[in-house]
Amino acid sequence: MKIWTFIIFTLILVSGGQAEETLPKKWDPIIRTHDGHDLRCTYYQPATDTINIDAKAVILVHMLGGDKEDWNTLPEKLSKEGLAVLVLELRGHSKPINKRDHWKYYEKKEFASMVHDITAAKEWLKKRKKVHIEKFALCGARFGANLCLNAMKDDDELLAAYCLSPANSYRQLAVDYSLEGIKDRPLKLVCSSADLISAPSLEQFKKEADVETEILKSTHATQNQGTELLRSHDDLEGKIVDWLKANF
Repeated sequence: MKIWTFIIFTLILVSGGQAEETLPKKWDPIIRTHDGHDLRCTYYQPATDTINIDAKAVILVHMLGGDKEDWNTLPEKLSKEGLAVLVLELRGHSKPINKRDHWKYYEKKEFASMVHDITAAKEWLKKRKKVHIEKFALCGARFGANLCLNAMKDDDELLAAYCLSPANSYRQLAVDYSLEGIKDRPLKLVCSSADLISAPSLEQFKKEADVETEILKSTHATQNQGTELLRSHDDLEGKIVDWLKANF
């Protein structure tokens, strides 16, 4: 009995006197699309030590010109709620990169093909062994939000989407006003009142398709687009987590 007391006491001292919080396990896979692009991503496993048979996954899609670091602490918060999280870094964004493969040199068809990045992310998630995933949601920002809406139209396995600052069109990647193909799947569209591109679009989306929208009061002259909203609105990450938990 004494030796077990000594071992327990030693473990408590090593851990700083209290049980440490279990942090999400994460790593940085490179995911290849069917058209030959390598995407540098970050994967957060659900914060659980057991095999998850019926896991849900959220794919995060950044703004044009952004990267997978733009999501602040949202990936960790989603993982701690038991969700698998894949933070996508879109083609044309990773560094170092050949000039011809940079998004700044893309044309309309190349921007449209970026929808395939979401498909590749979903297929990669399906292959996880410890986490068996069959349900998928999206969270996109600005151009990434338009990508999410376009991907959802053509893929019934994408069950919900939370979109920051979508618009009628970015880089000629348009969103159908009627949002045909998404139909009754949960959808939340959010932007800043100071966003002169997205705010009018949300008003039109609401009128045409009766989707759930929210226009945040602007408190900053800048930081009013896409993932910038996570820094200018402290409660937004919690709102995203709560919405996904309630609707997905």
